[in-house]
Amino acid sequence: MYLKDTEGRYVFVNAEYERLFDVDTEDLVGQYDEDIHPPEVAETVQANDLRVLETGEPLEVEEQITVDGNDRTYLSLKVPVLDTAGEAEGVFGVSTEITERKNENNNSKGSIGPFRGYWQQRRSKKSLNVALLPHARF
Repeated sequence: MYLKDTEGRYVFVNAEYERLFDVDTEDLVGQYDEDIHPPEVAETVQANDLRVLETGEPLEVEEQITVDGNDRTYLSLKVPVLDTAGEAEGVFGVSTEITERKNENNNSKGSIGPFRGYWQQRRSKKSLNVALLPHARF
């Protein structure tokens, strides 16, 4: 979890964020994304934050973040933080790492092989069962 002001400066991060990026909240407060992420990552994250601030709407988005030299995929939910007048004061976000789940989903896409087209044409459970029965191995 993290909180940023309207300029994109960190105001708060939770303990998991501190652990993941090996930073202390005290050291991170006032820093920008480009201070802790590679330029292409910082640019994407900032663009998503700006979208939330400009639209005033929550945003759910996948973000690619480099952690310990490895690209990881996060599902981020970002919401505007509003003052009493309804004006944006910042962005609050919660990001959940989904790299392995996403990889599993990508790897399983080919596993239904010849049934994929049939499944896409026939969206009913009964149709899927009929298609699989002759080829099922129990």
